[in-house]
Amino acid sequence: MKFFLLGLILSGAAAAADIGVNPLFTYGNLQRFDEVTNLTPGDSPEVDERGENGYQILSVGKAYLSGGAQGSTSIGTDFYTGLGLYPSVNAYSKWSGRVNSVSELENFSRALPITRERLLAMKTGDAAYWNALGGVAVSLSVGSGPISAGPKVILEGGFAVYVERKDASTYYAEVRRMRAGTFGVLAGTYIAYAELSRLVEKTSGLAFVIDASTEEGLDLLLGLVRRGRADRLQESDRVRYQVGDLSALKTLTSAKAVAGTPFVPVIELKRGSGMEIIHEERSDIWDNSSTVIRALSFRDRSVRLLRYQTYMQTAALAESTERNGVSELRAQLHWFRKGNRMSGRSLGKALTKLINQTGLTSLQVSVPQGGLGFAKVDFTATPSSALLKALAEKFELKSPKEIARKFQSYWNGPRAFAEIHALIQACGGSVILEVSGQKLKRFVNAQSYPEAACSP
Repeated sequence: MKFFLLGLILSGAAAAADIGVNPLFTYGNLQRFDEVTNLTPGDSPEVDERGENGYQILSVGKAYLSGGAQGSTSIGTDFYTGLGLYPSVNAYSKWSGRVNSVSELENFSRALPITRERLLAMKTGDAAYWNALGGVAVSLSVGSGPISAGPKVILEGGFAVYVERKDASTYYAEVRRMRAGTFGVLAGTYIAYAELSRLVEKTSGLAFVIDASTEEGLDLLLGLVRRGRADRLQESDRVRYQVGDLSALKTLTSAKAVAGTPFVPVIELKRGSGMEIIHEERSDIWDNSSTVIRALSFRDRSVRLLRYQTYMQTAALAESTERNGVSELRAQLHWFRKGNRMSGRSLGKALTKLINQTGLTSLQVSVPQGGLGFAKVDFTATPSSALLKALAEKFELKSPKEIARKFQSYWNGPRAFAEIHALIQACGGSVILEVSGQKLKRFVNAQSYPEAACSP
């Protein structure tokens, strides 16, 4: 999205010259964010750098490069039109794993498991996902001065790989082809924009459960995740495996407004809000099928200054799932702040903000001072199924979108949150606070309430 808005901004510069084509420009971004959580429990989030219970690691990497040209033509003296073309390539990776000690943490490799050594180094439960997409965006804009608006179309295609170690000899792997199209309308200035868009993503591929206890099995697994060579695996009669076809259709509808800095890759100050709706259908050859409709109403903020990164979000999530004929509905209120270079002071300020938002003084906990590396405050409030059903009937909420919008209203200050908190206490659900990080013992304050019939 950054390259597209950058094109809209450039169209304003082109308008100053009345008519012309902007020269080819490029935009690149390389970003990594590591979440390292000390799994040693504590009665408070006190400093602990020994990590006797090990560490959970979630490492997300993003790489992006685009180039393009923007042409514009003046309309009278005050307006202009612009047409832009922006080819792009981007990649995404996510590593999830666990290490048992500080020394293992220091030597933990975030490299993708595309060699024999890296596959063998994976522990049971470790998982990695990565994709690469290439595409092109076309924009049409109408504007005056620095303000412009218009439709956009983005078409992308590529591949995705997922691999997880199930036990000492067994791996689960997926290889997929991805095709995606985004259609929307964007309006913006140098420091703010609003967007309404719809993404349709289709994926198809194969899923394998592979016995890699032999050299041949390991070689075939390597060929699958490195080059997508499913044919060699399927032709083998000496390696035990299971295979299934996978297909998924995902639709993402997004409406959001964002204010932030101009788009310098290493400096980012953003604040936004919106609604995202995902409709995903999955099926495989093992007769498993599922349909998920997920709605997320959010208000978020992010800060990035060189390697310093911090994120905060207040959200309401509602999800409807039908899996093999069985339906389930759930909802959740979620608040978090996390950063890769947090201090005791910033962690304390996050807790104070959460308490002011909810009015729950019981969430107060002492935090140590000084530099803490990665740390987070994570809070969830989850109603029971009975309470969610009763609320949906009372307010005539017929879709996850309507539920998410209603639940977001409970974040409108402590009085609004007190209403849903009282209902959770009376009708069932849970309220959970987690304060944790790389140098902190993992503190969890969980309150569960039994499900009961109620009339909110």
